[in-house]
Parts: sequence; structure tokens; C-alpha cells
Amino acid sequence: LLVSGPTEGFIEMDLGNVPANKTTYVRINYDDDVLDRLLGGSLGKLVGDLANNLLLGNQYIQVEALDGSNIVLNENSSDAFEGQANGVVSLVEDNIGRYYIAITPDSDYTSIRITNHVEALLPTGKKASLDVYNACFEIGDDFCFPPNFTSYKGGGANLSLGDLSEVGVKDPYKAISGNSSEYSEINLGALGLLSDVYQTIYFSQPSQVDDHVQIRLMVEPSSALSADVLGAYKIKFFNGKEQVGPDYNLQDYALLNNLDVLALFNSGGTVTLDFEPEGTFDRVDIGAESVVELNVDAEPLRVYSVKRYGDQCPLTITESPFENSASCIAELIDSHNADEVQNLFDEDFDSYATLKSGAGFLLGLGNQYEGYVEMGYAQIMDAGTTSYIRIDFDDGVLGALVSGSLGNVVSGLLDGLALGDHYFKVEAKNADDVVLEGSSKEDGTGATDQIRIVQDALGRYYIAVTPDQDYNRIRITDVTNSALGLLAEPNTMNVYGMCTELSTDACLPAFATSYEYSGLNLGVDAVGSAGVTNPEYALDDGNSQHYSEISNGTLGVGASTKQWIYFNSVSEADDTALIKFKTGAGGVDLDVLGGLEIKAYLGNDEVATLDWQDGLINGINVLDLINNGDMVEVPFTPGDAYDRISVGIKTLVGVSVFPPVELYDVSRCYTLSSSKITSWKSYIIDGNVANTSVSGGEEVEYTIHVKNTGTEDLAGFTISDELPEGLT
Repeated sequence: LLVSGPTEGFIEMDLGNVPANKTTYVRINYDDDVLDRLLGGSLGKLVGDLANNLLLGNQYIQVEALDGSNIVLNENSSDAFEGQANGVVSLVEDNIGRYYIAITPDSDYTSIRITNHVEALLPTGKKASLDVYNACFEIGDDFCFPPNFTSYKGGGANLSLGDLSEVGVKDPYKAISGNSSEYSEINLGALGLLSDVYQTIYFSQPSQVDDHVQIRLMVEPSSALSADVLGAYKIKFFNGKEQVGPDYNLQDYALLNNLDVLALFNSGGTVTLDFEPEGTFDRVDIGAESVVELNVDAEPLRVYSVKRYGDQCPLTITESPFENSASCIAELIDSHNADEVQNLFDEDFDSYATLKSGAGFLLGLGNQYEGYVEMGYAQIMDAGTTSYIRIDFDDGVLGALVSGSLGNVVSGLLDGLALGDHYFKVEAKNADDVVLEGSSKEDGTGATDQIRIVQDALGRYYIAVTPDQDYNRIRITDVTNSALGLLAEPNTMNVYGMCTELSTDACLPAFATSYEYSGLNLGVDAVGSAGVTNPEYALDDGNSQHYSEISNGTLGVGASTKQWIYFNSVSEADDTALIKFKTGAGGVDLDVLGGLEIKAYLGNDEVATLDWQDGLINGINVLDLINNGDMVEVPFTPGDAYDRISVGIKTLVGVSVFPPVELYDVSRCYTLSSSKITSWKSYIIDGNVANTSVSGGEEVEYTIHVKNTGTEDLAGFTISDELPEGLT
């Protein structure tokens, strides 16, 4: 819905007959800042109005539900969808960060209308667009389906601009994502008496009898937790609008379960709490209420996961992301100061061993400052084979290390990170002989491109080890500086296991990413705004709104910033990759376009560079698309086998710097999938989408859907099918 100036645009979607209290989800894309605030309802709007001057009244979304021509629900984003509607409208996120308007009228309805309003020219004078993708409602009956949406809310008696500086929920979707290492963060900040902030987790189906909820939490490690604050953290269960059972605060939970929750939180680790609600529920609220005046340093609460389970829906394990199920075949060689080592070799990709290091007495380690685990393969791995060791470590350190190989990280990125106090070492061995070693302590010397920190599509961190000699063992060691003294806080590091991809499928999707700088003195030069934001988003093909952002900032002539995309198999020699990206509109000519470098590599050897020619590639006018701010989809045929691609920006002599690049996707086998199709079925019983079962005599209408997801038209294509058993 594209508009400019004072105007409006709308779309109305016919849904058939939908019963009252049935939620329709409309996926949208809009101004990111506005969406982030609307996710928090009235609290988010207040933060936006006061702190960011978002002018939600000048640009807003109107949501209407209709029964025929009668409007049965009418809400606006200008009041955070909290007016006097006959039902509920809210903004929610799914588990990969896509935004939806959740619309639940109190009465039957047949259609949804979404209108994009611009009441006045926006301060920037730019076009204001609202992207509407689709409208869906739940017709399944899988009671074991995991939580699929989240939002947050808050309020209080004494809200003001000063109180709201840190209040809310950061990254809500990460509490239900597929990455067990990431989390949402609930912050009550310095709100006054009777204030609250809650994150809501939604399930698509009501719970079953005797279902439990398992919630994995942690209080921010830098905080000192008190008993008063422990009592402020609460869990609530709801069925629709009605609360089920009492509030559960963590202080009472500890007493009822004879558990020292305070000590567990103060240890700096995660705590998994188990609840059995007193009735049927379909959502959970997790948050904090200030029953007493809290200080400015009130501890944020991290939510890592929320899982519902019971007799009919047992807890499930996370499967390996590697294509070949036998890829994680490592065995234990040795360990020291390591807990739960057996978790390295089970089938759950989210289970881990904890390495401990510190000034002996605090950990009971007998004055030992290191913890390690050594894993090995039954066979020798050839030189150039990459092993991935998934880890958890200090987020700030890993976020800096993903910008280069160990020992080759820009020093400026590590300012304030005491790498010498707590760090890890990596050793690759052939039997007992060390063939490669590196350390996260090094920040400018001893560089090696054989050890890198990378992220997968879910943002999980790995140590990627690619020795240039044969090997069969890797040791990971967690180290605390012994000079800190015996009273220093101990440290830990989580290691999940070791895998190497055994599949040789030449069309395996990209597995990992990192980025790096070149052409500057890594130990001296400042990088300013140069770098890559959210690098893992370039691998996330599930969320079309996600992208990494590559910027060369103000780096000097000859300097470059590039993002690496790693594949775990070698491509066919004639393969074509497809690179999808956007930039800010305008200001790019052929000379400036030369600053955008796309290259293919086999290992560390460059095999090809994309030739921009005259700005036309395979009939695609790249310059026009870039200057219009449109999506660019560029085919790249290296002409030789490759297993990684880099996308980067280089500052050229006498030429303006290429603008930041939003990288959406890099995929292989573009030409090999020219006739690929996707097909599925849908059904409707007696013309009513609310019906999900039959007892006999009903009319079931089936629809077969076929989508050509390739690059060429399908010729001579036929469809055949059979009636399901029991139908005539």
C-alpha cells in the first residue's frame, strides 16, 4: 500500500465465514521503529511518542473487520490498537521476527480491511509504504505445536520520559526462536510503584490436561539480585482473556519447590523452571511488577525459551542443522574441569558441556585456571576439512570475533573487552601432534584464517576450524587469567559438540557467515561505522524482511569491508549463484558500482570476480535498480567450482564510497532449479473454514495448489490425484 503526501491506500481480503473470537494474522512490513514500538502496545507507543517523536498520528494503520458490509471491529495504530474495538487487535512477532497484525473480533466476520493513512507530509518527505503479505488463520489441530507468536505490554502509575529510557522487552521473538543461545530481555527499569512489564507468549491451540510449561530464564549476569526483586518477577497463564490460576512469583516458586532460586540466578547461569497451571491455557505472560519502589539498576530478566509439554506432547530435542545426520560423529578424547560432558555426544543439538576456569578456591578446582574438552574423529580428516564447534561465550567477545579470524580482529572492536582475563584456546591435532592453534586472546598478531568465529542462519556461534594439514582431534580450552587472584569471579564457557558436514550435495544452502576488513592497519586504524550489522540475517531465507547491512563507513582508499558466505560443499563448475541486495536510492554510477565487489572462492583461493560490465547483467539494469532503491537479484556464474562467496565494499581512488548494502540472500544452483515446483493441498468442510473434522455426510472441497518456484515456465504439466480414503 504505497502512498505519498496526505492520502490513504487500502486492501480488503475476503476470508469466507470466520467465527467470533477466531484470530486472523495479517503479515506486514512497515517502518521498523514504529513496528518495534507497536509490539509493546500502549507502553511502546508512549516510549515512541516521548522518546523518538514517531508521529504515529500522522502515519498510521487502520484495521477493520467486516461481516458483509457491516464493520464489526475498527482500530488504529495511532492509539496502539487500544481503542474501543469490539475485539482485540495487537501487533505480534513470530519465531523468526516477522511482524503480524493479530485481529480477533468478538463477532463473526467475513473480511479484513487494512488501510495505510498518511495525514500529513512526514518530516523526511519520503513515501510511506505498508507491505501486506497475506492473511491467515489457524485451521490445524496440532496440540503439540510450539509457541508461534509473542508481544509485550506494560503500564504504571508514574510513567514519564525519564522512567522509560530502558523499559520494555528487547528482541521479543528470540524467546521462541530456534536458537537456544539467544534470549529476549524484559526490563522494568526504574518504573515506580505499581508499574509492570510483561512479555506474552501465544500458543495456537489450548493446552491438554496436565500440561506443563518449562521456562528457561537468567538474570543479567552483571546485576546483583535481591530477594525483593526476585519477588517482583511473575508468571501468569491465560485462556483467551481470562487468567488461569494465580500469579506465580519466583520467590514463592522457590519456597514451594524447596529450591534456592536466588543462588542459582546469582551463579550467572540459566535456570529452568517448571510450572503446572491449574486449568486450560493458550498463552503465558512473563514479566515483572514493582510492588515496592525499585532502583535504577533493577535487573533485566532474560527469557531463553518457553516450552509446553505433557503426556500427549513430550519435550522434543533440537536436530542438527547439518544435512548428513552422521556429521556430528565426534568422540570424547579427554576433559578437565568440565560438567555434563555426555551432552556433547547425545542427539540434542541444544545440550552442552560447561567448561569452568577461575581462581581455584571459588570453583573448587584446586588452583587450576583452565577447563577443556578434547573431541576426536575415528578417522583422519583431510587438510582443508572444516569442523564446527558450537559455543556460548561472552556475547560481546563473540560479536567482535565474528569480524575476523582469530588473531586478525580489529583492535578497536575489542575496546573494553578484557580478552586477557577470560579467553579460549583452540588446538587441532593429528593424534598428539598439534597442527594448528589459536586463541581469542590475540587481537592483532598471530593471524590465521584457519580458525574463525562464524554464525549460522539462527545466529548460533561456532568456532570453524579448517587446518591445512590432516587432523583427527580438536581441543577447546577455557582460560581465566591467573593473575586476577584467588577471589576473582570464576568463568565458564559452553561447548555443544563438534560436527563436520559429510554431505557432498553441490546444492547445499549457505551454512555460515562472518565478515572482515582489509587494507588497513588492524592494530591501529579505527573502523568507525564500517562493518556488518546482523550478518546472520543474510542466511535467513525464512524472513524476507531480514538482511545484513555491509558498510565501508569512512575507511580510506584501498580499505574494504566484506561479508563471507560459507557453503559446506563444493559447487558444480557451471553453477550460478543468485545474490539479492538493496541499497539506499540514488547516487550510483558505473564508477561507483566498481566499489561493490562480489567474489567466489574455493577455500582461500579466489576463483572469480563478478564483472559489472556496463551495469547490465543478463538483461538486468543493475544501475537503475540500485538508484531506485529496488531489490537487485544478480546471477553470478564464476565458471569454476567454489565453496564460499564474499560481498564487500571497497573505497576507490577519486570515487564516492558505495552506499551501505542490504544483503538479503546468497543462494546456489540458481540455474539448476529452473523447473522446480512446490505443491500442497487445502480443504474446506461444508463451506465453513471453522470445521476441522467430519462424522459422515459432509461435503469436503479439496484444492490442489502448485507453485512454480523455478526460473522457467512449465510446459506440458499435468496434475493427477486420488480421493483420500473414506471419501466418495
